[in-house]
Amino acid sequence: MSKSLRPIIALAAYFALSASLAAQDPVLDSSFLKPQAVPQAPSEARGKNLPETATPNAPKAMTKTEAIRLHQNERDESRDSAAKVLETVQSLTHLARLTKNPLARNALILNRASAINLYVRKAAIQGDQLKLNQANTDLLKAAVKDSNEVLRSKPTPEQTQKAHFLLGLSYLYLDQMHVARAHFIKYLQLNPKAENAGWVALFIAEDLFDSGLHKEALSYYGNFFGSMSRAQKELSNYKSAWCYINLKQPEKAEKIFASMIQYDSRQGLGKDSVRDLAFLLAHHADSADAIQLADQIFADTKKKVEFLNYVRSSLDSQNLAVMHTKVIERLLQLETDPEKRIVLMLADVRVNRKLYASVDHAKRFFRLAQTLRSAQIRPDSPVFKKVSDQVFVETQFLMKAYIDTFARRTKTPEPFTRDELGQSLKSQFEFFNSYFPSAKTRPLVFNVWRDVCFDMKDWSCVDRLSEFIQLDQSFPSWLKDRAILDQLAALDEIAKGPPPASTEARTRRVPILLNFVEKQEKSDQWLRIAKLYTEILMDSNQYSKAISLLDKIFQRENSTDGLFRLQWARFRAGEHAAILNDSRVPKVGKPEARMSELRREAALALAAKAKSTDSTADFKAHIQNFLASNPDKAKALVARDEYFRYLFKKQMTRELTAELIALPPDLRAEKTWEDLVLRCWRISMEEGRYSEAAQLLPVGRGSPQDNHDLRYLRLVSLIAAGETPSLADLRVQNADKRDYLLGLLALVKPQIVIDYCRSQSNLSPTERDFALLALRIHEGQWLLPRSDLAVRLLGSTYKFATTGPQPYIPIELKIRRLSFPKPSLEGKLLEKAIQSLVSETQKIRQTVPSEIRSLPAEVQIRAVESAADLENRVANLILGSPIPKALTPEQVIQYKAGLQNLAKEFQDQSTEFMKLSASIQAVAHKRKLQRDSRLIPRPAMQDWTWPPAFLDDSVFIGVRNIARFGNVLGALVLVDFFRADHLSADTDYFWIRTGLLLSSPHKDTLRIYLLEELQKNKQELVIETWKKLAGQYYGQQTSSPAIPTAGQEGTR
Repeated sequence: MSKSLRPIIALAAYFALSASLAAQDPVLDSSFLKPQAVPQAPSEARGKNLPETATPNAPKAMTKTEAIRLHQNERDESRDSAAKVLETVQSLTHLARLTKNPLARNALILNRASAINLYVRKAAIQGDQLKLNQANTDLLKAAVKDSNEVLRSKPTPEQTQKAHFLLGLSYLYLDQMHVARAHFIKYLQLNPKAENAGWVALFIAEDLFDSGLHKEALSYYGNFFGSMSRAQKELSNYKSAWCYINLKQPEKAEKIFASMIQYDSRQGLGKDSVRDLAFLLAHHADSADAIQLADQIFADTKKKVEFLNYVRSSLDSQNLAVMHTKVIERLLQLETDPEKRIVLMLADVRVNRKLYASVDHAKRFFRLAQTLRSAQIRPDSPVFKKVSDQVFVETQFLMKAYIDTFARRTKTPEPFTRDELGQSLKSQFEFFNSYFPSAKTRPLVFNVWRDVCFDMKDWSCVDRLSEFIQLDQSFPSWLKDRAILDQLAALDEIAKGPPPASTEARTRRVPILLNFVEKQEKSDQWLRIAKLYTEILMDSNQYSKAISLLDKIFQRENSTDGLFRLQWARFRAGEHAAILNDSRVPKVGKPEARMSELRREAALALAAKAKSTDSTADFKAHIQNFLASNPDKAKALVARDEYFRYLFKKQMTRELTAELIALPPDLRAEKTWEDLVLRCWRISMEEGRYSEAAQLLPVGRGSPQDNHDLRYLRLVSLIAAGETPSLADLRVQNADKRDYLLGLLALVKPQIVIDYCRSQSNLSPTERDFALLALRIHEGQWLLPRSDLAVRLLGSTYKFATTGPQPYIPIELKIRRLSFPKPSLEGKLLEKAIQSLVSETQKIRQTVPSEIRSLPAEVQIRAVESAADLENRVANLILGSPIPKALTPEQVIQYKAGLQNLAKEFQDQSTEFMKLSASIQAVAHKRKLQRDSRLIPRPAMQDWTWPPAFLDDSVFIGVRNIARFGNVLGALVLVDFFRADHLSADTDYFWIRTGLLLSSPHKDTLRIYLLEELQKNKQELVIETWKKLAGQYYGQQTSSPAIPTAGQEGTR
C-alpha cells in the first residue's frame, strides 16, 4: 500500500449528526483517499519540437579518466613500474642539462614531459579515479613548462606536434579540459593523420558535446570516424544521434538509432538506441508512426513488445493519454501473458486519470476489473499480489474523482446525471470491497458508500449496507453503530412507501432500537440510539418510559442536550413543576435558549393553573418566575398584562404599583396597561403616596398629546411630593396646563415665574399678566415702580408708580432761589429789594395751584407748605422794615400801621396755604383707609379651621400633611385636582384655597390679590368669616399692621 494513503482519524464529526440522518446532506468525505497528484495532460498535438533538454537520460561526455583509459588502450603501455618511470624522468632531466644542441635538447625535454605523463598515469590512476597529489600536480606543471619551452624555441614540425599533444595530455590530467581541447585541436590541425587522431578527435567531440557545442562536436565525430577503433566508432555514432536530437533534427537521429538497433553493440548501445528511439518517437511523432516503425524494424514479437513498452513509458511520462492508449492497444494485441496484460491496463488507467468524473477513466478501470474477474484472478492470488498496490492506487484515484464530483467539490465537463455518477460509484465500491477486504480504509469507503446511497435515496442500498456492516466482524464499532442509525433511517423512509415493504420496515425498526438500548450500553453510540428510541416513545405518548430513559441518558452524558430532552418530555407529559424543580446544571455544553424557553413555558403553565384555582400566591410566584426568565416580548406583554390585571382585580394596588415602578420606563409606557398605570397613579395620589405616583408616570411612547398629559400628571405628583417644578418642566406642558401652573407659582413661588418669563424671548399677554402678578407678590408692591426687570417683563408702556423721595418741582426750586435783603441794606436799596421780593412772591402765589396738580400728596403738601413759609417770611420782612428817622411819632404810628396792613396780605395767604396742606393730608388719609379695605384680613392661623368636607374626606389627609410641612404649592395643586370629585361647594374650595395661601409666608400684595379673587367669585361669606377671625387677631395686638400707601407698598 502506498505510504501516501492515510486513513481518516477524525470520525467525531459523524457523532454530531442528528438521528434523522436521512434528512441530511451526505458528507462524502474523500480526504482519506490520498493518491499522488495527477499531472495535467499536455496537448495531444505533436510536432517536431523537442524539449529544451532532450531527455533527462541524455548521455554525458566521457570523463577525464575515461579519456585517459582510452589513451592507454591506444598505446602499448610500458610495463615498467611507476618508480622505474620516475627514474627515467630524472635521467632525462640530467641529460637535458648536459645537452647543448637545441634540437637534441628539445627531444630530451619532450621525452621527459612524455615520461611525466606516463608516470602520472601509472601512479595516480586508482580504479576509475585519477587522484593527484601535490607532487604529481607539480610534475604535470613541469611537463607543461617543458612543452611550452620547446614551443618557444625553434622546434621541428614533429616536435611542435608532440609539444601540443603533450600539453593537451597534461592539461587533461590537470582537469583543465577546455585548455586541453585547444591543444588537441592544434595537434590535429598539424597532423590530421596521426595514429592517435581517432582517440584525440573523440575526446575533442566529447568535450564539445559536454559544452553544448553539438554542431562542432558532429564534425569531429564524423571527420575522424575512419581513424577510430570499432568501439570509438560505435560511441561516435551514438553520440552523433544525440547531437542531432539537440540540434532539433530528430529524423537523422532516428536513422542512426534504427541502424544501431540492428547492430551488435559490444557496449550495449544497441539497447540504449531502442530506448532512445522510443523516446524520440514519443516526443515528435504520432503513436501510429512508432507502431509502424516497430513492425518494420523488429521481426521478433518480444523485441517489438520491448520497443513499444519503451515508447509507452515515454508517452506515460508525458501523460499523453491518447497516444499512450493507441500503443497500449497494440501491446495488448501482442502480449499474451495475463500478468503483463494487467500491468498494461493499469498503465492505461493511470495515464487516463482525471481529477473529475470521466466516462473514459471509468471505462478503462472497469475493463481492468473485468479482466481480473474473467481471468479468475482473486485478491489472494500471486498475480494480484504483485499488482495490488498499483490497483489500490488507481481504485483510489477513480473513487476520489467520482466522489468529489458527486459531492460538487469538483466540476466535470462531461454530461453526467447524478444517478449515473452514483451508480458508477457503487460499482467502484463493490470492486474495492471485493479486492481489498483487509484495507485499512475499507470502513471509510463503506462510510462514503453509505453517503452516496443516502444522497440517491436508495434506501434498500442503505438497508443492505447497514445489514452487511453489522454482520461483518472486521468493521469497527463506530461504523457498526452508525450502520444501526443508517438502517433505522432507511427503514423510516421505506416505511413511508407502499406496503408490504413499509409494514415490514416499521416492524423491523422498533426491536432494533430496543435491543440496542438494552444490550449495548457500553457502546459509544448508546446515547445516540437511546435518544432515537425515546423519540419513538414520545411519538407513541409513552411519556413515563421516555422520561425514565431520558433521565438515565442525562445522568450518563450530563449535557445540555440531554437535560433539554428530559425537560421536553416532562413538558409534554404536563409535569411542569418537575421542570422548575430540576436545578441540575449540565457539565457539558453551554446554556441554551431553548432550555430557558422550556422553563418559561412551564412557569407560564403553572401560573395559568394557579390562576384557575384562584391561588394568588402561586400565581404571583409562577408569573414572576416566567417574567424573570427573559421571555419573548409579545409573550411577556401578555403575561404581565394578565398578572397586573389580576393584582388590580384583587385590589392589590400597592403590589401592582411596585411592579409597575420596577419596569423599565419604555415598558411601563406600554399602551397595553396604560389604563392600569393611570388607575394606580390616581389611587396613589388619593392615598398620599405622591413619590410613588410620580415614579409611575414616565413620558409615554404614544401621541404627543398623550405625552403632554402624562408629563402634566407626573409633574402634579412631583409638586405634591415637595419638588419645585423646573423651567424645563413648565416648557414641556400644554399651554393651558402651563398657564394654570404659572398662576399658582406666581402666588407662592413668584421667582420661578419671573425666571420663566425672563427666559422667554416673546411673552404672550397671558404670560405678561402672570409676570405682573409675580412681580407684585415678589416685590410686595401693588403699584410697581419702574425697573429694568419690570420694563423687560411688562414693557415700557406700562404705567409704573413713583417711589422714594420725590425731586423738587419747579415752583419749589423757584422759592428756594429767592434771596432776602441783608440786614446791612438801608434806604432806597432796602426799599427796592423788598418791593422786588413782594412782586415775586405774589407771582409764585398765583402759580402754586396749577403746578401741584396731579402730583403725589407728599409733593403737594411739601410745595404748599414751602409757599406758606415764603408768604410768612415776606410778611415778617415787611413788618421788620426800619422806620425812617425823620418821621414824627404820629407818622411812625401811621407808618407801622401801613406796614401792618401790607404784611397782612402775606400773613393771610400763608394761613390759606396751611389750610390747603391740611386738606391734602385729609385726602391722603382717606385714600389710605380705602387701600386698607382692599386687603383680606389675616387672622391668627391657630383660629383657622378646615371646612367639614375637607376634614371628613380621606383624600385630603395627604393634602393637610403636606400643607403642615410647608408645601403650599403641592396642597393647592391637589385641592384643584380633587375639587371636581371631592369638593362640591365652592365656599369650601375658596375657604381652603385662601387659608392655604395665607398660611404661607407672604406680603400684603398677596392679601390684595386674595380679596379681589374672593370678591370676583362672590365669596362674601368667606370674606366676612375671615374679617371676624381677623378681628380677634387684631384685638390681641397693640396696633394694626401698617397698610402701605402709594409709594410705600411692600412694607408691613
